This record gives sequence, structure tokens and C-alpha cells, in this order.
Amino acid sequence: MKNYFHIPLICSPLLLTGTLAHADISLYKDDSTEVNANVNLALAAFHSDRGYIPGQENKKYDWQEGYIQYGLGLSHKTENAGTIYAKANLVSAATWGDGDAGGYTDGSESATKVEDAYIGWKSGNLFPLLGDDGLDISFGQQSLCLGDGFLICSDAPNLGNAPAYPQQYHRNSGGTYYLAAHRDFKDTGIIKFGQNLPVYGSIFTFKSNNAIQMYARFTGANVGYHNKNNSLELTYLHNNSVDRSLADPDILGANAFRENMNVYSLRGTTDLNLKNTSFAFEYAYQDKKNGDTASAGYIKSQYDFADLKWKPSISARYSRFSKNWDNLFIGASQYGTWFQGEVAYNYSGPFNNNTQIFNLGFSVSPAENLTLGVLAYKFDTLNKTDTINFSGKELDLYGVWNIKKNLMLSPVLAFYKPKYSDLDGGFQNGNNHLNVYSALVLTANF
Repeated sequence: MKNYFHIPLICSPLLLTGTLAHADISLYKDDSTEVNANVNLALAAFHSDRGYIPGQENKKYDWQEGYIQYGLGLSHKTENAGTIYAKANLVSAATWGDGDAGGYTDGSESATKVEDAYIGWKSGNLFPLLGDDGLDISFGQQSLCLGDGFLICSDAPNLGNAPAYPQQYHRNSGGTYYLAAHRDFKDTGIIKFGQNLPVYGSIFTFKSNNAIQMYARFTGANVGYHNKNNSLELTYLHNNSVDRSLADPDILGANAFRENMNVYSLRGTTDLNLKNTSFAFEYAYQDKKNGDTASAGYIKSQYDFADLKWKPSISARYSRFSKNWDNLFIGASQYGTWFQGEVAYNYSGPFNNNTQIFNLGFSVSPAENLTLGVLAYKFDTLNKTDTINFSGKELDLYGVWNIKKNLMLSPVLAFYKPKYSDLDGGFQNGNNHLNVYSALVLTANF
């Protein structure tokens, strides 16, 4: 049984739907009220030459995932009391084929369940000191993301009939381990202040709707400052509760000690007044009442050759995650953000735990609607005593093609080489040979 918990790669659908033009279908509209329908879908096909299911012999895996999200959105602008808004969506999701290479689905999953279900209010011009819509209050089942997703961005993973996990951790919502059809938190309450001002903040509470996350509830606060070229944010999180019957260290590893944990994080971005250059960092500390403290952080630099043909961009990042780091609800907005390695993060490890990771990235844009990129990783396990050694290397090639305004295709080809197999302290089934992995993701908004 795996004793290293991790969260699936959701950067592909977030990346794709995030860059597509959002095209709600207007059903009704007048001077104050608007009702929209929305339909979003994603389809993907995957192949892995090697597997990562404990106790299994090595074999090849081919599987497919898909979902369609559909529902209604409403907004009503009052004359003097701001705007009321609401959204309700269903998601129909399914997984076919062999199931994924990590044993989180078996290819037989399908289900339709609620995703978005929330109501909110924006203040309009009621509070001039807070700016336009400077107070935004919402409740229900909805998304929540802090910064670039290093701590909080998605209530994942989407386990299906997972052969690698006991049944009590199965989500029974259609699988889609990679695409992550279900990402919303339930029972949320979010209050945002001054989001369009230099100084802004929020307070929030949310509960996971996911057994693998022990149905954990958190409260927290976020305060930040930003101007044209710089930003700085401070986050505090406190765990209010977990389902103790699911807090098994043999299954969840360091995450099993989440109860009553406090988390403190500082993140920032700047260009240091250097043209076409950006720098970013984050450092987070976890104070666990029932376990050892933990920390994680990263530093990153990027340079964009904006004046050259195809607009090349290069980046370098170093990140480090201590042995007892709780990965929380990590998320991403583009390839390589916090799902480091298409194979390494999704299936083989180290899952941003007990590791240091060196990452180099390069991308070009041959056309306005096309980006091609390469990401190289080197993984080094930190504490090698009585634990799996996830050291290895990976090279990922990807493309993002906006075929039309609301249609995008993204191919991925990955080459992963672990240092060890499951026969000598590693995790890849059978041997430590090179794994060739591929994915093709299609997304559309209507």
C-alpha cells in the first residue's frame, strides 16, 4: 500500500479553460438581470509504458477520461445595494480503458454530481474606501485559490475505484484523476476586501468534499499588497477538524497529522526593475499539534525575450519540501507550476514531499494561438531512511494550441527515468528503465 499521498495534476484543464475565452450562453438579459447557461467539456487520452501500483508487475497502461460541466449562472444588479450573483452546475464524468498508471482509477467509473452551487453579493459603490465591488461575500460549494496554488487551489484528487487505495477513500464521482472534474470545496464562506486596491485581503472557511482529504475543514485569512510590478501576500490557515477514521499514516503519510495544524506562508513577486524579468518566491511553515513541524518553499526567476521572433521564455526554479510536509490542496494554472513532472507528480513520486527539485523551462510562441514548451526536472529525495527513494529525472514536452476562440488542444510527451525501481527502494514497477508517457487533452467552452 502506498504511504505517500499526493494530489492529481489539474494544471492541464485549468490552463486550458483559463486561457479560453469564457463564452456563457445568454438566456435572458435586461438592464439589471442576466441569466446565462454554461457548458464546458474536457476529453483526454493517456499512455504510460510503465506502472506505479504497489505490488503489481510492470505493464503498459492506456486510458481515457472525460467530463462535461453544465449549468446556470445568475446576476442581478440592484439600484443602490450592489449585485447578487449565483451559480449551479452539474458535472458528468467518466474514465475508460485500463485505468491510470498510478492505480487511482480502474477505467470503469462514471457519475453525475453537483459541482458549483453558491450564492454571493458584491457591494458595488456602497463602500468607496474599498473601491468598486470592494466587498464580495459568497457562500456554498465553490472554488478557492490562493496565490499560484502552492497551498490551496483545488479539492483534489479525484479517485475512482482506486485499486491502490482502500474503498473508504474512493470518491465515486466518475474518476477523471488527471482532468479533475471535481475541484470545488463545499460549505465555503469567503469574504474579500478591496480586491481592486493596492492593499487587499480575505477571510474564509471551507470544507473538503473528499475522503482522501479526510473531509478536512480549514479557516484562514489572506492579506496582500500589489502594484504594477510587485506583490507580497501573507496567509494564515488553521485546521478546524478532520474525519479521524480516515487519518491513517500508512495511507496518507504526513497528511494524516493535519488535525489542528496551523500554516503560515509568505509569497511574493517582483521584477527588480529589470525589463522582461520576473522573480517569485514562497515560504510556508506548518505547525502540527499531533506531528512534526514541516516547511516548504521555492525561488524562481524567468526572462522573456519579448522583442525576439516567437517570443522565447526561459525559467529556472528550485523548490524544497521537508519530509513531513502536508501537500494540502495544491493547484496550478499552467504546466509545471506545482505538479512538477507529468509522470513524477501524477504517478511515480516524489509528490512534492521529502524532496528538492531543480526545474528548467523553455517555451516559444510560433503563433499567437500556439505555445510550445519543454520542462526539465531533477528530483532528489532528502531523507532516505526507512522511506521510498523517489530520486530521478524527467523531461516534458508540451503544446497549447488555441484552435478556435473556445476550443483548445494540448499534447504532452514525457520521458521519466527513476534512479531506483520498487525492487531496490524506488517505486516504478519492475525496473528503473525509461518510461515514455503521452497525453492529449481537448477542452471546449460553449
